[in-house]
Amino acid sequence: MSWVPSVQDSSIGRLFARVCEPFLEPFRRIIPPIGGVIDLSPIIAFLILKLATRGIFYLGYLFG
Repeated sequence: MSWVPSVQDSSIGRLFARVCEPFLEPFRRIIPPIGGVIDLSPIIAFLILKLATRGIFYLGYLFG
């Protein structure tokens, strides 16, 4: 939501922040915003989550 700042102040924005921030916060500590403005940590976090999900499904396929 850093890409659309006006959404951050809405009730939906606060809900998303409450749900997503615990997951995104470690990525934000590692990956600084580009130029202090563009936050790429959600993209990296999504890719890591996708890889983890695929790995879990693969393990389930092997041992299931």
